[in-house]
Amino acid sequence: MHFRLFTDIPFEVTLSVGMAILASLLVLLIGFAVVSYRRNREHLRRGWFYSLLGLRCLAAVLLLVALLDPVVATSAKRRKGTLLFLLDNSQSMQTRDSAGGMTRLQTARDLFFGADGLAKQLQNDFELLPYEFGKEVKRIVPRRPLRNATPTTDFQEALRFANNLSRAKEAAAIIAISDGQNNVHKEDQLLEAKMQAPVFCIGIGRKESDSAAQPDLDVRGVLAKRVMMQYTKYSLDMSLDMRNISPSEIKLHVAEGDSPVSEHAISLDSSSGAQQASLEFIPKETGLHRFKLTAAALPNEATLANNSLYFTVNVVNPRLKVLYFEGRPRWEFKFLRRALETSPDTQILSMVRTTSDAFYVQGQTEELPLLSGFPSSLEELLKFDVLILGSGGRGLLSSSNLSDIVEFVDRGKGLIVLGSPDLPGLMGTQLERVLPAAVAQGRIATPFQLQLTPQGKVHPVMKGLEEVFVSDARLSRFKGRVALGAKKQGAISLATGDSQDVLIIQPYGKGRVLLFTPDSSWEWSLALEGAGYGSRYAGFYQQAVRWASGYQLSEEDKTFPIIIYTDKDYYELDEPVMVEMQTTLPLSEIDLSWGTAEDAGKALSFTETAGQTGRYAAKLHPENIGEYQVQVGYKNEKRQLWFTVGNPLAETTRLELNDSLLKKIALSSGGKYFDLTEKRELLRNLRSLAIVRRTAEEEASLYDSPYLYLIFVAACALEWFFRRRKQLI
Repeated sequence: MHFRLFTDIPFEVTLSVGMAILASLLVLLIGFAVVSYRRNREHLRRGWFYSLLGLRCLAAVLLLVALLDPVVATSAKRRKGTLLFLLDNSQSMQTRDSAGGMTRLQTARDLFFGADGLAKQLQNDFELLPYEFGKEVKRIVPRRPLRNATPTTDFQEALRFANNLSRAKEAAAIIAISDGQNNVHKEDQLLEAKMQAPVFCIGIGRKESDSAAQPDLDVRGVLAKRVMMQYTKYSLDMSLDMRNISPSEIKLHVAEGDSPVSEHAISLDSSSGAQQASLEFIPKETGLHRFKLTAAALPNEATLANNSLYFTVNVVNPRLKVLYFEGRPRWEFKFLRRALETSPDTQILSMVRTTSDAFYVQGQTEELPLLSGFPSSLEELLKFDVLILGSGGRGLLSSSNLSDIVEFVDRGKGLIVLGSPDLPGLMGTQLERVLPAAVAQGRIATPFQLQLTPQGKVHPVMKGLEEVFVSDARLSRFKGRVALGAKKQGAISLATGDSQDVLIIQPYGKGRVLLFTPDSSWEWSLALEGAGYGSRYAGFYQQAVRWASGYQLSEEDKTFPIIIYTDKDYYELDEPVMVEMQTTLPLSEIDLSWGTAEDAGKALSFTETAGQTGRYAAKLHPENIGEYQVQVGYKNEKRQLWFTVGNPLAETTRLELNDSLLKKIALSSGGKYFDLTEKRELLRNLRSLAIVRRTAEEEASLYDSPYLYLIFVAACALEWFFRRRKQLI
């Protein structure tokens, strides 16, 4: 305590001495007031006398306090510093590679909360604030179990949280115990923030150089076709990384969700390193599927988190088998094949002669005959539902081939004949019997406008084309065609050009025949694409194939009319994701969005691929590591296409201690890195931060209050008023 008596320089005394001085002065002052007031006693009754005496004594006491201005100053107090403690509670910390078979998390808890742990040894020097982190940061409640380990480690969020808290708490340091595995952000992102307090990192887990002879099998990659035919055999190629595995046989399982799909056994021929393997896979259910390939656990395997990978497949059941034959390369082949490839209902095998005795064949599968030229027997030809004949003519098709084609149609199959300079050469052969019109010699090179006949406007082959032609007459313009003669009885013309038949259909036997004479429909495709109607070109040929086959889809048979896929299942964080889609539908009829499972509402915009009718592409740029999906909706049906950015299992696929990251974090913040053998050195460094912190010295004035002044004035006024009233003044 100190006093200020008409001076700014305080007179300091201890609290007890100061209170004694105040008491003595008060006694003297009150005594003086009593003595000076005694002469008024004979004029007042006792009650009034003591009341007025009390008011005067109160005023005297307040006056004394005002003159002395006593101040009580708080003494300095010692305050502990604060330590923030971050414990990694992610899946990688469940690895059992510590002494006694303990998990890394158990060892970390003992290091901090054990009988001789850091918490006990530092409790006298610091206030300890313990937190656990994985996907989120949560406070650790003593004597309560930790939360379930998370499959992701957001180290950046943990450091951001600790940085904000250390600023608020004026923390002396941050202690982070972790194995350094991080699978949400890139390592350089963890070093961008400027930390308010030094971070002391404690690494836990085995180093790569100290790895024990514990076996581990890592499925690094799965290569599969993005589109597969139902009940068709395919090969799944995979890359395996093995460690400390003796040559043996392991089992591989393919499953979708919780439903097993197939099981296989492969032989491993090396104890360590990379190995390529493959297995046969037969998809049985149509649709967009996300399969999971899993290698069975090995005895005493270090971790099972890296034993699985996902792969996505569009499984289609093309009920229509189409053979497309061209006798020489021409643009028509490229565009027409692409148009038919976009239909999930159509499986096309195409062949084009490249040299005098060689054909380029595309679309071979086990369901179709293995061909190196036109089918040599009727049995091979009957494997198909529709035959499309382009160029070639009599020079490439033998009499036997032509007879087989006639029988093919007679038995209920479909035939589509395209315009080409070789078409007139087929006149006079067996094939002439099935054509709906005679073919004249020569080519009409004059451009013409394709016009639908009354029958064509309502026929399923021409569905959707009339509205295109009406919107822009240039979209029905063709450059040339094969000249036709008289139309046969029973044939129906669907389209004409310059009043001449251009598209004619006719039943023959149990089958159907379609003759389309323009010899440059590929240029028509370019015009449609330029006007935004590219899907109508593919739609026309697919409708023609479906009509020729006589096949009508029932509601039960209809497949989802969209094929969508990414070019792979796993991407690096900064790598663009390429999404491709095949469909004959207008984009306006398809609902498209993408994002994470929690937020898949981002708009998705596709553009049609140049020169590829019915094919679309989009490029995505995910910003974070994780699982993403593309949602595709048509009418009341939705499909999800999944892909992965980064490796969400990175922290469990790399088992070794990532001490390089922990060292970088510690160094960039002004802290240090320690391993489990350096506990004493860690304690010494932390205790050096436990300096005595003093609170600011505070003074409490006993007079610095307006209420005391008001009481003083009131006491003086009342005492004067009553004295005057009693005629003592």
